[in-house]
Amino acid sequence: MEKLGRPAVTSRPEPALVWNPDPDRPSRTHRWIQAKSAAYFAAHSTADDQRLPIASSLAKSYTGEAYFRAASANIQIHGGLGFTWEHPAHLYFKRAKSAELLFGDSIYHRSLLAGALQLR
Repeated sequence: MEKLGRPAVTSRPEPALVWNPDPDRPSRTHRWIQAKSAAYFAAHSTADDQRLPIASSLAKSYTGEAYFRAASANIQIHGGLGFTWEHPAHLYFKRAKSAELLFGDSIYHRSLLAGALQLR
């Protein structure tokens, strides 16, 4: 494809996994992959009564945090809309916050996980 006699520069989509310069702080993509893996682990652990409390606390700690961060980022990304009711971004944020209050936040579930693994 040419534009004005020269090859046109096309934009490429950003790769799903990007290099993270700070290994102590995982990237957003890395957090979502961790949440997805924890949810799969919890789904596969439903038949095992001993692993289920550990797996469910692990999944809730990762997925709840990822859900809340995604809802917060959604508000920031769609901030150009202003404070209107034309986009359901505020509903996702309210649901994420109410789920955090109703089912426990990641700190609570990580303390349950530490207690179940006897790490306290």
